[in-house]
Amino acid sequence: MPTNINIQNSTNASLTLQTGVTPVLGGDYWGIDATTAAYPGGPERIELIGTLGTASLVGTALDVHFADGRREQLAADATPGGTGADPMAFPHDYHLGVWRDFLDALDQGGPPRVCGAEALKVHRLIDSLLEAGATGQKIDVR
Repeated sequence: MPTNINIQNSTNASLTLQTGVTPVLGGDYWGIDATTAAYPGGPERIELIGTLGTASLVGTALDVHFADGRREQLAADATPGGTGADPMAFPHDYHLGVWRDFLDALDQGGPPRVCGAEALKVHRLIDSLLEAGATGQKIDVR
């Protein structure tokens, strides 16, 4: 019997929104899938499915299919992704863009595109997913 087995991890989460948004089939439900089983070196993938259509961000390429039949696409740039043997093998260009936006906001006396409180929301979601996985309980995102 083999003892050296490579096991991949996968997690799924369902979210109930309290914002009045109706993202999927007229309901208030969103789903999240995350996995370490992605093809090594392949691009990251985020897909949002809502009442107005579906948006897929694969690496840096965006493909939006609207429910009314329209489609918009933005081509990927040439930067590598963060999947595969070295998940930190991504350029710092995207973080640099955030810093430039913040510094421009300071210079111009206005708000950045995304404030710190807004940026922390994804980390609160991740913390809640980890807590739900550890406890097996429904967790409110704080």
